[in-house]
Amino acid sequence: MTGCVEFLMSCLKKERERPVAFRAVGQMVLVLKDRMDLQPVIQMVKTNLPIGKDVGGKRGSRGIIVPDPAVFLCISMLARAVGPNIEVEIRPVLDQIFALGLSIELTNALKVLAREIPSLQKDIQDEEVRECVLLSLDEKFDTHLAQAENLTSLFIAIYDGVFRIRELAMCTIGRLSNLNPAYVMPTLRKVLIQILTELEYSGIGRNKEQSARLLGHLIANGPKLVKPYQQPILKVLIPKLKEPGVNPNVTVNIMAAIGELAQVAGVGLRPWVKELCPIIMEMLQDASSVPKREVALWTLGQVVENAGYVIEPYYEYPDLLDVLFNFLKTEQTPAIRREVIRVLGLLGALDPHKHKVRKGRTLRNTMGMPISKPMDKGSKGTGGPADSASELLVQISGNNLDDFYPAVAISSLMKILKDQSLSQHHVMAIQALGFIFKSLGMKSVPYLPQVM
Repeated sequence: MTGCVEFLMSCLKKERERPVAFRAVGQMVLVLKDRMDLQPVIQMVKTNLPIGKDVGGKRGSRGIIVPDPAVFLCISMLARAVGPNIEVEIRPVLDQIFALGLSIELTNALKVLAREIPSLQKDIQDEEVRECVLLSLDEKFDTHLAQAENLTSLFIAIYDGVFRIRELAMCTIGRLSNLNPAYVMPTLRKVLIQILTELEYSGIGRNKEQSARLLGHLIANGPKLVKPYQQPILKVLIPKLKEPGVNPNVTVNIMAAIGELAQVAGVGLRPWVKELCPIIMEMLQDASSVPKREVALWTLGQVVENAGYVIEPYYEYPDLLDVLFNFLKTEQTPAIRREVIRVLGLLGALDPHKHKVRKGRTLRNTMGMPISKPMDKGSKGTGGPADSASELLVQISGNNLDDFYPAVAISSLMKILKDQSLSQHHVMAIQALGFIFKSLGMKSVPYLPQVM
């Protein structure tokens, strides 16, 4: 056997016999495996790989030095024969191999090396590759991803250095919690605690923003995990919205997380509505930040829809209707306008007269002066020249419908007198008022303050 090896090694030094000798050496290694001294073979392989000069090879069409294909075949046979035992010797050769042009033989050799000696493969550090992989793992693969060995790799991705990859991993694992809860839930609980702790105690705004976004993804994709912990989550999130000087991005992501939680909590959110809605109203009216207004509008819709908080917001926040109408007047984005209409539909129908009366009383109590003068039941008169005929009809009781017509007439005449564009009708309007007051006699007294 020693004589055969020495003969083959001598043939490797002869250019004409080298291709056949490399094949023969590879086949002998496949049979003898580690019983054969491989150092001379590996050394001869290194010698026949070009390093800046043409050694045992020829130049390709692009001027790249191409060694004999039998060299790559011999490398493949060496890997198949002894596998990881030659990792130390093969690793330095890789740089020489990668410096050559691609060929079928080289590609086949690299495949064998990757299969037989996995430790030679480089770790994937390109973040775009990891992101692309996670994006590709959609619902079609859930049954495979839910296996324990695959979930372990996904849990590692939650702590990736690139936040976008962490988001994708959180969404994927949250989705898988329904398929393999026994394996997923304990780890996700730890992740939830870590997120809440960082959100509550971290002094870095960027960390808080990322924690809030991860929490939103976890709530949206793992509702069964989050539902038992809705109260502790709200105890952390709502006080953060009240802190002064909070970064707007942090506020936006926290409010978005609350909107997602509303869908999970349902009526369980009702105890927090009194504390949450004033914050939403403040954000809706914050003209300095469009994202804050948009997320507040969406969250309001989520709270109203899932907590059953309808009609009441109009009574408790009289300016809400005007704020929503202002969105429709000023916003040009179709998506926002659709969301406003959706919120209006969720809030429910409102009696316009009752809303105006309630709003007037609220402003009067706040500012200490009457904004409008709605009539009490059974009184005679009108609330002011801005009242419409339908409102006047509601204000006047059924026993005093005779007062409705003069009230409407006086209100309309006062509108004409206040409109400078109708100055040509002012004389006739004054004459009409005089005729009405003369006809009413003492019954015209309640209308005097309006006219004067």
